[in-house]
Amino acid sequence: MNIYYGFLIVFTGGKWIYSLPGWFRKFAEIRLLTFHTANGMPYGLSIVTFIWILVIIAAVVILKHTLLGRSIYALGGDRKSSFRIGFNLFFYRNILFMHFMGLLSGVAGVVQALLVQTVAPNSIVGKELDVIAAVVLGGATLSGGKGSVFGALLGVALLAVLRNGMSLMAIPAVWFEFLVGIVILISVGFSSYQSKLKANKTSIIDVADQGAFYAENKNTL
Repeated sequence: MNIYYGFLIVFTGGKWIYSLPGWFRKFAEIRLLTFHTANGMPYGLSIVTFIWILVIIAAVVILKHTLLGRSIYALGGDRKSSFRIGFNLFFYRNILFMHFMGLLSGVAGVVQALLVQTVAPNSIVGKELDVIAAVVLGGATLSGGKGSVFGALLGVALLAVLRNGMSLMAIPAVWFEFLVGIVILISVGFSSYQSKLKANKTSIIDVADQGAFYAENKNTL
């Protein structure tokens, strides 16, 4: 990540973009549904929220109802088994990391620019651990193969509630980063413990006993 961030700063020159087109600013102000408070203040469903709803629906459909989605779970669960049953690991990893995640990163960058009306090369740097903690709290494992979009949403909501609650309680912001680290540490330890239990439960079949079993039951098998 540090290499990528350094390349990003060199490529952009560390320059911020403030002069965004007028249509871009107006696009951020679009509301698909508009309501008014008792004082006449408008509120409602903005175009930014609608974009995220579309992204969530698309992610659920892809992960639950397409071959690509099931392949993603299979690759995360057991890469060797996925290869043995015929999955093209290079193809699916290329689609996942370079295309699917690249598309989502592009959408996130546009939405970030819509929200703050500026483009900064370092605007979301350092939030990677927050993302990891959110999906872990939502039920995903760092070893792969488990997780859901709905769980990730719950994890994001929980972190947002925790951050807001700590702010209201006047707790320093550094403690939130400490909490994120604790969540990731516990997740790594729990995943390792689960892997160890799974390895201990793996049964080893004695080849000699298996041969004797087939010899005794060859007429019924």
